[in-house]
Amino acid sequence: MNKGSNTTSDTTAGLTRRRMLQLGSGLTAAGLWPCLSAGSATLEGKAVRNGRIKQSIVQWCFELFGGKWNVEQTARVARELGCRGVELVAPQHYPTLQQYGLTCAIGSINMDPDPPFLKGFNNPAYWPQVVQATRQAIDAAAAHGVPSVICFTGTARGTSPSPRANRSQRRRRPPLRRGFKQVIGHAEKQKVTLCLEMLNTGTTPTR
Repeated sequence: MNKGSNTTSDTTAGLTRRRMLQLGSGLTAAGLWPCLSAGSATLEGKAVRNGRIKQSIVQWCFELFGGKWNVEQTARVARELGCRGVELVAPQHYPTLQQYGLTCAIGSINMDPDPPFLKGFNNPAYWPQVVQATRQAIDAAAAHGVPSVICFTGTARGTSPSPRANRSQRRRRPPLRRGFKQVIGHAEKQKVTLCLEMLNTGTTPTR
């Protein structure tokens, strides 16, 4: 069989195998794949059956893969599925979630144009930017009833493009806790929980 063939064995009512994999990669993790129709790739019914578990979905999975939905599209589908919220959205999108009657259990920080996890508290050179972004995220979370905000140690790529320089910086880098202390008090004051995602690359112990 030719790789480029368009026979019925490669497609299901117009939905290609490649397309199904693209959709499934994001939706399987969220438990939403069974809700798609193989023929039309449209939603069929609610994913939430009895509401005993408060289900939500993570925005970035749908933004980067498949149909590449924006926040409003994700929110609309989440509501149609019966989900309670959309997670890890930037603060500017909280009003959109509220328009759809959704919540956000954990918000992200805005480090545009970089992804939020690249530059973190593992490099003092980035502390001014990271601290400002984290404080702004804390304030927005408090204002919109979001109980927690994610924060990051940062990666080696966000430290230096040179592996040798990374090793040198890790040896002389101040402990991470000195960086986190700059935002912990503010989070406590605003009654927002900081959730640390500890990436394995380019991090140091917090001792």
